[in-house]
Amino acid sequence: MGCDVSSKISQFVDFILLNACSTNYLDLNNGKLGLSLCLFEMAKRLNNDSIENIAFELLQGVLALRQKKKNAKPMDIGFTLLYLIEYKFIDADFDDLFGEDVGRLIEGIRVFAPYSEHQLVSIPFFVLLWYLKKSDCIYQLVVEILDEVSLSLVKIFSKIQSECFSPISYNLIHIFRSYLSIASLLPDYMISPDLLTNYIALYKRGRIPNDFSIGFLLEKQGEKDMFLIMQEKGLENVYPNLLTLAQRIDLLYLLNQTDNRRYEEQIRFLEKDLWDWNNPFYEKKLLQSISSNSLIAGYGSGVARLLLYWVYKENSREGEDCSRFKYLF
Repeated sequence: MGCDVSSKISQFVDFILLNACSTNYLDLNNGKLGLSLCLFEMAKRLNNDSIENIAFELLQGVLALRQKKKNAKPMDIGFTLLYLIEYKFIDADFDDLFGEDVGRLIEGIRVFAPYSEHQLVSIPFFVLLWYLKKSDCIYQLVVEILDEVSLSLVKIFSKIQSECFSPISYNLIHIFRSYLSIASLLPDYMISPDLLTNYIALYKRGRIPNDFSIGFLLEKQGEKDMFLIMQEKGLENVYPNLLTLAQRIDLLYLLNQTDNRRYEEQIRFLEKDLWDWNNPFYEKKLLQSISSNSLIAGYGSGVARLLLYWVYKENSREGEDCSRFKYLF
């Protein structure tokens, strides 16, 4: 690691540490759990015991508050623990720490059946839990939620088709993209043909904008040539300054997953000013790219997400297994 890179990464880590100590939020996206997860990854990448110790203290602090019922979202805690334990960042037994909570969470989420798109935020924990524990019960729960969300989306897409002036909201596209992203993690899960047909019809009528992420996630669902065209067109009007930091990193992660690195030029273009650390306006531009309602240092949309992407890229460059990152982006 060159001197400039080492210096800047150290500054970023110091910024994470400062915010980890000062924030009162505990959750994954904007609180101590996400910062702890990021610091564990950084400690491993940099082989730095001091960073690891601080990450562990942060995690212990959240768990201690959990015992006092002043906890973050239980699923955030479960996801973080599961990730850190299963990928050998900490030495602990998930069932001992969180086993009893899993049953309560399943019971709690079933109260909301039939499910809605709001349940999508809870699925990452269950998907990771199923992947690592191979529980048929968990798999079925995730499938039930996805199927209900699919039915809801079919109704909305059908209504948009019948009402020529129905608006296509950003939130609807975000829900559809989230649904596809989660569905892609489940082997043997089939996207509803009705949902696919409705989406394609809206796309061909010009009612839905091009979106690279959606084209990428749908590529294996048939009509491959059309979805490849969607990917290409979806990148034509993508400019870094118009994307939030989180949007850009999530897009970059997908671009890095394409076969034979079809999008190396676009990757270089989107990454260029992420690493342009000698630019005197770097910090200002970085701050402008972070959503105003997000913790600047946070995992969800801030500096911690940027550092995790840097770890992913460095590991990938050295040929290390990066499969775990699909749960982080």
